[in-house]
Amino acid sequence: MQMTAHAPTTAFYKKNSWLPKNRNYFNSREFYLFMGGFESLIFFISAYITDYLSKISQQITTENLLFTVVMMASFAALGLYSHQQQLNARAILVRIFLGFIGGGLVLGSVFYISSVLAAPQGFWGLMPLMLAFVSVSSVRIFLQRYRNHCQHQAQTLILGGGKRAMSVLREAQKNRSLADEIMGFLPIACEGCTIPSNKQVGVDPLLADYALQHGVKQIVVAVDHSENLPVQNLLDCRSKGIKVIELSSFFEDYAAKIDIDSLQTTDVIFNIQRKDWLQHQLCRLFDLSIVLTLFALTAPLLLLTAIAIFIENGFKGPVFYSQVRVGLNNQPFTIWKFRSMSVNAEKKGEVKWAQQNDSRVTVIGKIIRRYRIDELPQLFNIIKGDMSIVGPRPERPEFVSQLSEKIPYYQERHQVKVGLTGWAQINYPYGASDEDAKEKLKYDLYYIKHHSLWLDFLTLLQTVEVILLGKGVR
Repeated sequence: MQMTAHAPTTAFYKKNSWLPKNRNYFNSREFYLFMGGFESLIFFISAYITDYLSKISQQITTENLLFTVVMMASFAALGLYSHQQQLNARAILVRIFLGFIGGGLVLGSVFYISSVLAAPQGFWGLMPLMLAFVSVSSVRIFLQRYRNHCQHQAQTLILGGGKRAMSVLREAQKNRSLADEIMGFLPIACEGCTIPSNKQVGVDPLLADYALQHGVKQIVVAVDHSENLPVQNLLDCRSKGIKVIELSSFFEDYAAKIDIDSLQTTDVIFNIQRKDWLQHQLCRLFDLSIVLTLFALTAPLLLLTAIAIFIENGFKGPVFYSQVRVGLNNQPFTIWKFRSMSVNAEKKGEVKWAQQNDSRVTVIGKIIRRYRIDELPQLFNIIKGDMSIVGPRPERPEFVSQLSEKIPYYQERHQVKVGLTGWAQINYPYGASDEDAKEKLKYDLYYIKHHSLWLDFLTLLQTVEVILLGKGVR
């Protein structure tokens, strides 16, 4: 949906000086945290008003809170609270609509099954959804249009011009929002510079004064050797309120991944965290609870899929297939999936990546791969303990051997259990090359460093978005 500016609307935006004027704010985590809190209030008030008008209750009820939690989870599952998703107005409206459909179906199922919860019937049952939909859509579109009237101001200065700085430039060439954020690169005189001259900025020796004059909010230290750091200049910047961060932290904050090219060996040593006994038990309990829930929800789908594959195979041949994969601490185990490729897809033992529009994939295989149904038999691997719900993708030993020789730190991804879904799987398409494997490893290392039940939960929610929109299918 293309938004056009009209004179009265523009005047309204200009008059309201209390609104943020910097477009950067609308791409920040702070903005999406604010939206989460604000929309949770909208959901709660919509449910409360419905109860009040329908005379079911004039008090805060469990049903009001349940409505709020389910709708927030549905929105989060569709990426509406992710600062990494730069969506246009059409995409926002589509995801809001899907969020209400999904949330409504979950709420309807819960209220139908429960004998304790009291939900409004008929028109009153739809009223909180309609109130919330109109309110949320109006606010989101208003803010989207307002954002388009704001000026964008690049606020990040990259200190360095060598190998580590080049990794930022390469990432910026792939990521438009990151490119817009970077003001320029400031090479250090005593180290070689590979940054093109049009990307460099001429900076006064008083770095802090330059930063204040040009609206620099943060300086990213990307020098190749720490002995080249202008320490006093950077201390002056910090004393004047300018944020100074290391390159690896910048990548983690902005892209939720760890850049391998700029990673130091000591970073790996200190960043890989081992879980204690209690964390292991909590993660195991989390896995089993999700698996049992998924089995209950997908049992009919599992049966129908098995029947469809059996029929397509001409009432013969295996419905499942197994492969050896590499898991925790490089230990091999056997993984199970629904068969989505023709029998003997790898002739003469040839190991191949799955390709886009792969001719080996069957008709039923295309459907079940699109919606990740072929992965569901791995629930048995999770029960057995070979896998977790969330973790790096389990790879074949042949690929692990090849990639470990080509990609630094690749073996570190086996510090945790492999998963049915994962941070890399939801942030990057299906890998079909060495370069794809390297990109996914960046997300895997971020997951390992920041591993928590909360990150697992967020990953599960965003997996719903991947499934619904069929992202990264091969």
